[in-house]
Amino acid sequence: MKVSIIIPVYNASKYLAECLESVLVQTFTDIEMICINDGSTDDSLEILKEFQNRDSRIVIIDQKNKGVSAARNAGLEVAKGEYICFLDSDDFLVKDALSRIEYSSNYDLIINDFSYYTDGNLVRINNRQGNWKAKELLPKYLLWDVKLRLGSYLVKKTIVERNDISFRSGTAYGEDWEFNTLILYFSDKVFITEIEIMAYRVHRQSAVHKVSLNRFDTYYSRKRTYDFFKERNEKALMKIYEGYLLPQGIIDTIESIYQQKFMPFKMMSYLQKNDLLAYLKTENQNIYTLPYLIIKVKRFQESNFVFATVTYYLFQLNQLKSSLYKYIKS
Repeated sequence: MKVSIIIPVYNASKYLAECLESVLVQTFTDIEMICINDGSTDDSLEILKEFQNRDSRIVIIDQKNKGVSAARNAGLEVAKGEYICFLDSDDFLVKDALSRIEYSSNYDLIINDFSYYTDGNLVRINNRQGNWKAKELLPKYLLWDVKLRLGSYLVKKTIVERNDISFRSGTAYGEDWEFNTLILYFSDKVFITEIEIMAYRVHRQSAVHKVSLNRFDTYYSRKRTYDFFKERNEKALMKIYEGYLLPQGIIDTIESIYQQKFMPFKMMSYLQKNDLLAYLKTENQNIYTLPYLIIKVKRFQESNFVFATVTYYLFQLNQLKSSLYKYIKS
């Protein structure tokens, strides 16, 4: 049962060899590794070619820079495996993980444990093992009671093809979350294992740590899936979006931007222009609105300027404390 592992690559020379090696040393050998060089300007392509010379299971797609979504879509177009797995070029598979998974054509989706890898430390994220219907899991995923990342599951290629699921090009953030949500919606039988499959590397160079207004892509990915469920009259799922996912996507993005950029007037102009304030109204809150979210929204509503000021300086103070601690420790 072949597994296609799709790896988008862009200026990834620092960690790429470790990523590729983690796949090639798997004792499960019925794989193809599709690496999409997305216009890298470093020596990523040369590293890919070196590994391809070692192992013919590596397929290289070399394209102009189009973004991570287009790169993954290019991999999907040529994948031949019954199951699809994704891996980012700075992440890595756990030793022998693929050989310990119980593959079965009965499952549309196989969800595994994963770890966050920070400064040499692994923090494992677990789910409860068992057989599930995907429709039961979807609300749990939306509320993060069931945890999965793009690289932590294997999905049948037929699910992707039959339902025309792809990554939205031009989206800097949230494209993986949107893809995951649709995969769960269109799947039927799911098996959750207790196997740790991959480690997600967290570092300052990750895209999730760069700050600009395009961070609102996270919100827009949620809004698109909300509209998708609204068209299908999925009222139970819509309530999760209205009370939790949409306001959280907005207020947490505002906060993350304010932590590094003090721009309250530009922010308010953007929110008004794009009609985002509508989803921060108190009347939208419901049983899914968490207490911390209620507090954040209230503080923002009372004064955007004060919210921006407090958020910015508290973050800068914490950064200073962290730097001083590291200096003293060294």
